[in-house]
Amino acid sequence: MKGIKEAMLIFIVSLTYKVELQEADKVFPEHIAHIEKFHAAGKYIISGRREPRIGGVLIATNCSREEIEEIVHNDPYYLKGVADFEIIDLIPTRFYNYRLGELPPVPAVVVA
Repeated sequence: MKGIKEAMLIFIVSLTYKVELQEADKVFPEHIAHIEKFHAAGKYIISGRREPRIGGVLIATNCSREEIEEIVHNDPYYLKGVADFEIIDLIPTRFYNYRLGELPPVPAVVVA
């Protein structure tokens, strides 16, 4: 059984393009196919492009640090030198229960 730390670990994967957008777009279908495989496996829970369009962000869970490194190192963007990848380990300490698209509650501010 996983410990609490391992069970709660989330990885933020930040991609930054190393090539012009036109070059990245040539590899984009392969990159998306790779991402979809890990969405289906429950590893990637959120993915999207950065704005401005300089790369992307992936949120991963249900995997170890070693697993996410292997997933990243097999991404076509990584294999073909299209993007730099940074993996950030996150152990969540606060959660908000809201639906995607809605803002979490804002704490009340008391002015004395």
